Amino acid sequence: MASAYASSPHMGTIRDPWPASAIGTAIKALPVAGGKVMVDAGCWDLGDADLEWDLKNNPGVTLQGQGFHASRI
Repeated sequence: MASAYASSPHMGTIRDPWPASAIGTAIKALPVAGGKVMVDAGCWDLGDADLEWDLKNNPGVTLQGQGFHASRI
């Protein structure tokens, strides 16, 4: 779960979104071959990390959303 890599607890709401840096840290924790990062349901602040760079340089990574409107990126 990407939220486990957040530097502090968040609620995942508009007022207290999860930081995108947690997704980046979870990607970096995967083995070289890649893997799947589960992205918790809720709001994420995607302005605080360069996820495009993390995904481009780790082609074996899949992001899997959770929740009612889950998606795979």
